[in-house]
Amino acid sequence: MKKRTRYAVTLLMCTAFLSSMSLFGCDDKSEDEKDNNEENVVNTHYSLTIDDNVSELDGTYDISEILYGIFLEDINFAVDGGMYAELIKNRSFEYDNLATNGHKHGWNVTSSKDVSFEVIDGTNDSSCLNNNNTHYAVVTNNSDKSEGIGNRGYLDGISITEGETYNFSGYFKAIDGYSGSVKILLTNNSNANGEIIGEAVVTSNLTDQWTKYETSFKDSKTINRGVNFIVLIDNGTVAMDMISLFPDNTFKGRENGIRKDIGEYLEALEPKFLRFPGGCVVEGKTYESQYNWKDSIGNALEFVINGEKTVGDVAARPQGIDIWADLNRPSANPYYTTYGMGFYEYFLLCEDLDCLAIPVLNAGMLCPIQSPQYRYLDVNSEEFKQYIQDALDLVEFCRGDETTYWGSVRIAMGHKEPFELKYIGIGNEQWQDEYFQHYAKFVEAFDKAANENPKMYGDIGLIVANGPVSSDRFGWNRVSANGGLDYAALVDEHYYQTPDWFLTNTERYDEYERGTTKVFLGEYAAKANDWTAALAEAAYMTAIERNGDVVEMACYAPLFGNTTQTQWTPDMIWFSNNFVYGSVNYYVQKLFMTNQPTKELKTEFNEADTAIEQLKGAVGVGTWSTEAVFDEIKIVDNDSGDILYEQNFDDASSMDDADIIAGNWSYNNGKIKQSNTGYTTSETTGDVAIFGSNDLKNYTFTCKATKLSGDEGFIIPFAVEDNENLIFWNIGGWGNTVSCLQIVKGGSKSDQVTGTVSDSYIKTNQEYEIKIVVSGDNVKCYLDDKLYIDYTYVTGNKLYQTVGTDETGDIIIKLVNVSDEELPLDICIP
Repeated sequence: MKKRTRYAVTLLMCTAFLSSMSLFGCDDKSEDEKDNNEENVVNTHYSLTIDDNVSELDGTYDISEILYGIFLEDINFAVDGGMYAELIKNRSFEYDNLATNGHKHGWNVTSSKDVSFEVIDGTNDSSCLNNNNTHYAVVTNNSDKSEGIGNRGYLDGISITEGETYNFSGYFKAIDGYSGSVKILLTNNSNANGEIIGEAVVTSNLTDQWTKYETSFKDSKTINRGVNFIVLIDNGTVAMDMISLFPDNTFKGRENGIRKDIGEYLEALEPKFLRFPGGCVVEGKTYESQYNWKDSIGNALEFVINGEKTVGDVAARPQGIDIWADLNRPSANPYYTTYGMGFYEYFLLCEDLDCLAIPVLNAGMLCPIQSPQYRYLDVNSEEFKQYIQDALDLVEFCRGDETTYWGSVRIAMGHKEPFELKYIGIGNEQWQDEYFQHYAKFVEAFDKAANENPKMYGDIGLIVANGPVSSDRFGWNRVSANGGLDYAALVDEHYYQTPDWFLTNTERYDEYERGTTKVFLGEYAAKANDWTAALAEAAYMTAIERNGDVVEMACYAPLFGNTTQTQWTPDMIWFSNNFVYGSVNYYVQKLFMTNQPTKELKTEFNEADTAIEQLKGAVGVGTWSTEAVFDEIKIVDNDSGDILYEQNFDDASSMDDADIIAGNWSYNNGKIKQSNTGYTTSETTGDVAIFGSNDLKNYTFTCKATKLSGDEGFIIPFAVEDNENLIFWNIGGWGNTVSCLQIVKGGSKSDQVTGTVSDSYIKTNQEYEIKIVVSGDNVKCYLDDKLYIDYTYVTGNKLYQTVGTDETGDIIIKLVNVSDEELPLDICIP
C-alpha cells in the first residue's frame, strides 16, 4: 500500500463485533487479486470504499477543530464535595436554613460538657472576616485539656492517603485575651481507639485581629471512611473562620484546585472546549439561587490578608444556593455553592486542559422547568440591564488589560495574560417569547460594544438557546427570521433520548443549512450507562463527525455522577471520595475525542438489506396527570375488515379485559375512567390501560375520549410489546400544548419524535374520537378525523461508519456495530 493507515476506532464492541475485516489498496492488486476481492465484496455483508483524495474536497468536508468537548454542571455534587479538592464541609460557617443544624452544619464539639460552640453574625458589630463572609465560629474550651470542634467532610466523608501532604489554612483571632495554642488533628474514629493519623500545631501566638494561619502535615495511613478533622484549642475562647484542608497534590499542582484523579480523567479526553457552569444551575429556582459569575470571584471585593491586599480571594466570596438544593426543608446534605471554584478557576482549568472556555450566563429569567414559580425580568428594568452589563463585563474580565476595571481584577487575582474567549451562551434551554426578547437585547448590546470597541468585543459570538427537546426549532426559527450569523453564532440544542432514537436519527444534520449559524449540541445522552446506550451514542457520533462542518461543538451531559448522592443519571464519569471511574459512555467519548480528523473523506458504504420493521403489539388508553373517561374501543383488521377486538364497557365486568399499567381506573356509567390527576407511578407510560393481543398488526384502532379535569390530554399507547417497549400518541402533552409520538424502548422513553410534533389543546368535557391506523411500519393518527401524524417507523442500521483524515495524512476509520451478530466487512482504499 502507498499510504499508512491506522484504526483510531476500529471496533466498538459489546456482544457485537466484526467477525472479519479485510483492508486492501485496490489499485495495488493484480487483476486476479482484484477479481477475488470483488467476489469477496459481493459475498460479504458490507463493503466500505474510501476515496483518500482530499484535493477536490470543498468546505463541506471540513470538520470543526473544536468539535468534541465536555460540559460541567454542578449537579450530583460535582463541584463542592466532588472535583473541587476542599475536604472540609461548611468551612466558612455560612450554611443556613437549608442545612440541618443551620450554621453549625457539619461541625460537632469534641466534648459536650467542656466545649461551647456558637456561630456569630459579624455584620452586627463589623467583627466578621469581610462583607461577603459574615458568619464565624466562636469556640470556648472550659477544660484543662485540648478540646474543640470536628468535621467529617462531604457526603461519604474525608479520604486521605498515606504519605501524602495536606495543607491547612484558617483564620483565627483570640477572644478575651486567649494565650493558648491552636492545633489540628486527623483521627480515625472508625478505630476503637480513635487513633491520630495526622497532626500539626497551627500557632501559639494568636492576636485579637483576624489572621490567616497555614501549616502542612503528612498522613500516616490510607483511610476513606470515618476520618474526623478536629481543630483543638486550650482553655479559653477563640474565633475561627474559613477552616480549610486541601491535598497538596491537586491537578496540575493548582492551589485551590481540583482533585488530581478527576482532572486526569478529564485530560485523557483531550477536550477541545469546556462548557460551564451549567445548565439549569445558571437559571436558578429563585433569583437568589442563580449562578452569578461575579459572585464566583467575590464581586472583586478587596480583602486584606495578613497585611496584604487581595482581590477575589476565596475567603471573600459569598455563598450561593445551587438549583438542585431542596428549598422546602433542611437537608443532611444541603446543596450550597461555596464558589471556592469560581469563574477564575474554571478559566484556569480550561488552560490546564488546553481547551476553549464556553461560559453560559443567565438571560434574566428563572428556570422554567425547575422553578416552582417561573419568573422573568422586564427588559426595561434596571435589574435586567445589569444582566447584560454582567455579560459585557465578563468579556472585559477575560480580555481587558490593566487600564480596564475587570481586566485589572483578573490581573490582581494573578493572571496577567488574557483568558481565551470566543463564545458566550445566553440562557439555557429557553423557548419562550420573553426569552427571545431578552436575547435580542443582548445582541443589541454586544453589537453596540463591538462598534465602539472592536478589539474587545468584535469577534465574540453569542449562543442562543433552542429549547429542551430534540424536536424544538425555537432558536432556529429566530435565527432564520433575524439574519443568521448576525443574530447568533451558534444554536444550543439539547436532547436526552433513547438509544433507539439515536440509532434512527443519524441523518439529522445531513440536511441542515450550510454557511450560516452552526450547531452547538450542548447536552445529549442516550439515557443509560450501558453498552446499548454507549453504542447508540457512538453511532450518532459518526453522524456528528460526518457533519462536522455544521456541528461546531458537541458534548455529552452530565459530566459527573457522585456514587453517594445524585440528582440525575446517567453520567459520564462517576466518583466517590477516594476513587473515580469512567462509564462505558466515557470510553466511547474518549475514542472519538482523541482520534478526531480534520476532514471527512468521501466513502461508498454498501449496507446489508434490512427487512421492514412491522409495528406489532397491543393498544391502550390513558392520561398524564389528567382525569378522563374512554368508551367504544374497537380494533379492526385493515385487510379483511374483521373486528379483532371491541369493548363498549356495558358492565363493570368489562374492566377485566384491561391490563392496568398505572393509574386509578374504575367502571363509570358505561365507560372506563382514569381519575389520578397527580404524578403517575409509571414515568415511561403514564396512567394507561392496555387492551388486545400483543401480536396485533395492520389494524385500525378507534375510541372515544373525554377529559374531565387535569393538566393535559390523552395518552394512547400502541405497538405495545410489553411495559418497556411501546409507542404512544401524546395528545395535549407539555401542559396541554403538544401532539406528538413518543417511543419507549428498553424502558427508556424518548422525547417528542421528530416529524410528529404539532400544536394541540384538549378541551374539558368535550368528547373526542381518536383513530390510529397502523400499516406495516407506518402509523397515522387522527383526532376527530383530522390527520395529526403520518409517521414511518425507522429501524436503525447494524453498522455505522465515518472516515476522515488528519493533518498527518493518516486515515481514521471509525466503525460501530450495534447488532448482536458478526458482520464481515471489506475496506477498500483505491
